[in-house]
Amino acid sequence: MKDFGEKLKALREEKLISQRFLAELASLDHTYISKIESGESDPPAEESIIRIAKALNTDKYSLIMSAGRIPKDYQIAILSDTGIQAMLRDRVKEYPHS
Repeated sequence: MKDFGEKLKALREEKLISQRFLAELASLDHTYISKIESGESDPPAEESIIRIAKALNTDKYSLIMSAGRIPKDYQIAILSDTGIQAMLRDRVKEYPHS
């Protein structure tokens, strides 16, 4: 997912840190960061995205969703709260279906 890689690169450059330093902070290989940013690799697992978000001092939920995923915390909340489920059902009705 190239959009995730582009967002990651923009966030990293905004913080003025190198791929190597981000990789060190997030306990990932710097070549992996490079591949993610270039779109050669899919976004990493949620746990890795959370470490990247922490290293970049950015919102983990936003970063996870930019990878095209629903954060596990959100999934748990949705599955355990009928009020959230009802609200989502109502909101989904507002969007055209494919």
